[in-house]
Amino acid sequence: MRTTLACQWCRRSKIKCHHDGTPPCKSCRVHPGRECSLSTPVIRRKRNTPSRPPANTARANRVSKPVIGEASASRRTEKRNTSLQIRQSPPAFSTPSAISEAERIDERQSNALPQQLKIIFLPENALENVERKLVIRASRVFVQQFPEFGFVHKPTFFEYGLQDGVPAIKFCAIMALCARYIPELVDQYSSPYLASEHFADVVRENIMSYMAQHSGIDAVHALILLSLYDWGEGNGFQAWVYTGMATRMAQGIYLQTKTNTKDASCINFTKHETIIRTVWACFVLDCILRCGRYGSQRAEIEVPDIPLPMGEDDFEFGSQSTLTPHFLVHSGTNTSIKVMGSDGKINGPQQILSLIVKGFSIFSTLSTWICRGGRRYPSPDSIEPPWKHTSFWSRSMTTVEAWRGTHSSRLVYSRSGGQMQAHILHNQVEGFALLNLLYYMSVFFLHREYTPFFPHRVSRPCGPIDPPLLEEAPPHDWWHHSAQKLFEAASIIIQLMQDLETRDVQFQTPFTAFCMFSAASAVLYADTWPYMAPGLENAKEKYTWSLDWLRTASEKWKIAKCWCEILGELSGIFTRLKTDGHDFPHLGREEFQDLHDNLHRLAEPESTTVNALAVLSQGAPLDFIGAACQSRLEDTDAGNSGLQSLVTSDTDRLHEVHNATSEQNQANLLVSNDDPQRMNDDTGIDTDFLMAMLSDPSGNWSHVL
Repeated sequence: MRTTLACQWCRRSKIKCHHDGTPPCKSCRVHPGRECSLSTPVIRRKRNTPSRPPANTARANRVSKPVIGEASASRRTEKRNTSLQIRQSPPAFSTPSAISEAERIDERQSNALPQQLKIIFLPENALENVERKLVIRASRVFVQQFPEFGFVHKPTFFEYGLQDGVPAIKFCAIMALCARYIPELVDQYSSPYLASEHFADVVRENIMSYMAQHSGIDAVHALILLSLYDWGEGNGFQAWVYTGMATRMAQGIYLQTKTNTKDASCINFTKHETIIRTVWACFVLDCILRCGRYGSQRAEIEVPDIPLPMGEDDFEFGSQSTLTPHFLVHSGTNTSIKVMGSDGKINGPQQILSLIVKGFSIFSTLSTWICRGGRRYPSPDSIEPPWKHTSFWSRSMTTVEAWRGTHSSRLVYSRSGGQMQAHILHNQVEGFALLNLLYYMSVFFLHREYTPFFPHRVSRPCGPIDPPLLEEAPPHDWWHHSAQKLFEAASIIIQLMQDLETRDVQFQTPFTAFCMFSAASAVLYADTWPYMAPGLENAKEKYTWSLDWLRTASEKWKIAKCWCEILGELSGIFTRLKTDGHDFPHLGREEFQDLHDNLHRLAEPESTTVNALAVLSQGAPLDFIGAACQSRLEDTDAGNSGLQSLVTSDTDRLHEVHNATSEQNQANLLVSNDDPQRMNDDTGIDTDFLMAMLSDPSGNWSHVL
């Protein structure tokens, strides 16, 4: 409903203020730390200004309302005439107190400037009150924590970039992603979220105008960093939009460079390699966002003609290397996966970025297949049992192991010989860890696809117990071996992260948080039904450590907080099924489709099963579960945050209940069949979001999410 009652934030941003008559509004709820106060607009008239003719009165009143998308030619002219005056304003609003002062200044100047004119906060101003050493630290954090985005040429960046070589908007984008890691900035803004959000807002306000004037590689980098920020905030769609923009710009720059560098005398190897690595950064980011709600809406990146990144030493020292192989990728549910750009040659630490790129491509293909239905996907190779060489599962596992076979022994994780300490000394331990996480996550995803979602109806490792069932009998001990591989992969993921923490390496990013969430869900499963995890020891201790790690990561990343909440739901459901599974003999994957999807969703997970959990906890009939889930979705659409806060506050209690009952004996349960699985094809995009995106060029669309 459109109303003149709005908060000061929405009014200054000229966006629609969604509320139910009481604060906070929808926009302020997603921005912790804002003080939301609803009020009516104050309309001031300039002194000694004659009243306008009656014909223009209605139009003037329409302009005074803060409605998205209404901008007249006169307002655009006023903005152009006053933009220079605004951009020369000296204050650098880099602290909350400074922002409050800015509001008071804006109020005093309201007679001099049009009420609807929004003061643009420039990147140069945002960095004015930030110490240079903090910007350097944030930049180094980005290089270390995100080795998969290796487009920064460190020698020139840290030698010259901090002087005049890098635009301020790129530094603001780095700060948006990494200010949360800097204790001084966290203290200044009172939380890691707010520290990063401050700089992200600056980038959003300026990125469109900057791209219009400087359509170079720095603009692409800013878009990539902003997309990473939104991914970590759980804003998958915004990240998807920015990634699409960055991808098209990067491909255009690469094609132009490729044409211009046919003359060898014009080649700048460092610049050319930076562009190549930027294209691959877009590719990796696209792979990440495919594993979410918007996978089917992505724009496929064409990469066959783009060479893989050169070795790290060649890139940093600026020397020309031998021609790097191209990345041949053919993937899909009806064709075999071929991600071999290196003719099987063994690659060492110098080629780690190329190996990571291939690993993300493989993992994304597997994850996309699973998110689309996995073994339920209507294709011949998906329906075939996994032990058949022609099945998608078998060909995928062959590809994973072939990729792993190209890793040198120095890159294969082992707890012996001081291997990890050696990588720490060479400043590449995060890349080493990421490479191994990609391998074990791929193995984990493949084996989990055929593991029963809720095994409360069986007493040993087995294949699917929900339709569609496998018609052929498996080879001897197939499911036992598959279960061992599944929980071994989960255990090694946890062990790897423990080894990093023991050596004071805090590797906390959205992807590592997803890996820990996946491993934690597996060891929770094993702790609840230990007969399903042969050979796994200390499942409860592993789960407790993983949960503590995720809680720490959730202090920096909102998406990690979502995964903590989902673990809370899992814990409660598993506990209920373990103690009273006989009350729910027909319960399977279909009743918890949203929960199943969230276990595989790397981008934008959602907590949507809390009502079903409440129904289970109360011992209600199974028929009410679907209605409960639907009620939860309706509450979410209406902006009701009560249930979400219920999940957050009850997460610890659910974990305690699970731990208190984890040693009880497994009940004897009935065996039955579920109805055939239905795939969820709803990929619609919210129309309010599209309208805001089209009418607000600043890129700040979070108020409609």
